[in-house]
Amino acid sequence: MTIPPHYREQLLKALLQAALAGYQQLSAHYQRTKQELEALSDYDLLDIIKHVPRLHMRHLLATCVLMQRG
Repeated sequence: MTIPPHYREQLLKALLQAALAGYQQLSAHYQRTKQELEALSDYDLLDIIKHVPRLHMRHLLATCVLMQRG
């Protein structure tokens, strides 16, 4: 099935805009979460690590913050 060039260009632009919007939203969420976690104590970070799923951004960032603190 061939997509006419005009529709292909429109589809590509829409996909790129959606990807950029998703990236911007994820980046903003990452920055907010990182600032929030950097203000927490080590015990609070350990609690997050124990109770939040491993692939969740809060778990990963809490681990990174604790490793940076030593």
